[in-house]
Amino acid sequence: MGKGADGPAPDPNMAMPEGHMNLPVVDLSLPEHEAARTLRAGCLEHGFFYVSGHGVPAEVIDNHFKASAEMFANLSMEDKQTLKGVDAQGYQTLDLNNCRLKADDDAAANQDQLITTMERFALCVSAAPEGTPESELPFHAPNIWPDERKAPSFKPAMLAYRAALLSVRDRLLRLMALALELPADYFTNKFADGMGTLTPVHYTPGVSEPGKLFGAGAHTDFGIMTILKTDETPGLQVFYQGKWLEVPPKKEYFTINLGDMFQLWSNGRFKSTLHRVVTTRNVHRYSTPFFVTPSHDTIVECLPTCLKEGEVPANPPIKAVDYVLTRYRHAKIQIKKKQPKHEDMYKFYDAPQPHWN
Repeated sequence: MGKGADGPAPDPNMAMPEGHMNLPVVDLSLPEHEAARTLRAGCLEHGFFYVSGHGVPAEVIDNHFKASAEMFANLSMEDKQTLKGVDAQGYQTLDLNNCRLKADDDAAANQDQLITTMERFALCVSAAPEGTPESELPFHAPNIWPDERKAPSFKPAMLAYRAALLSVRDRLLRLMALALELPADYFTNKFADGMGTLTPVHYTPGVSEPGKLFGAGAHTDFGIMTILKTDETPGLQVFYQGKWLEVPPKKEYFTINLGDMFQLWSNGRFKSTLHRVVTTRNVHRYSTPFFVTPSHDTIVECLPTCLKEGEVPANPPIKAVDYVLTRYRHAKIQIKKKQPKHEDMYKFYDAPQPHWN
């Protein structure tokens, strides 16, 4: 059995959570060095924290949730099936979203039999115009949009929300650099054309049965961090110190969790923690994660401030796009575009790694 984050290997048959997470709140309205100290504490402890003082208007948040609900409700399954693009863009069915534990975990053997109750619609944050060389890169193809007659508010609401979250992302990247004792702009040019996705999610009504039926099965995220906004329906849970704990939704806050790529960048200092969605109410639930990922050619390698004298990096350098494509392959998510050639230095990642939860 492998290990989960901060404890023994998680069992997908575990019962309901045993309490609530008490997460730190990073206030973006405070001076950067002060906010960075709070962020660092959350990253070192469990890789989750709330964000306040973000400046995103409530109207922008509310409109994007209304547009998401409208789209999922108004489109028939036949309509949705026509909205599947390359690189896991567009509509994704429930079957595709069977989140998996890492491949060398004995508990993973049953993961393919787990059922999830979510459907989602993935939008590339750095989608390029059709026919341009950039549009041929993985995770840069033009986005697919639903018929405006059936979901008239979806595209404008998502574009407005995307613009707001890019500002939040950039402010958080500055704090993360400071938390790692780097210049505040250290990560700026590494995300100028990031491969991130904005992904409205709909959890259909139903109460989860751990071990059989989940909103989303236990997993860690691939990228640097996830900026999450949910409605006020509970469901998010984190595996911490050997047990599952609920993360209560906070109306005025975003919930942030670190991804595996940032754990690599920080040489394991900052935590990417196992989490899942377990629904406890027979209602529709909506959330929108923004999966933040670096630019295509960014090399992810141990940061100079994360290596003590005498230490060696836990992982070799890897190009960001190769890392993400490798993770998609191990998650059995089909990528239609031609994958870039892996250099010898990247072959280390073709086998599941200890941090792939």
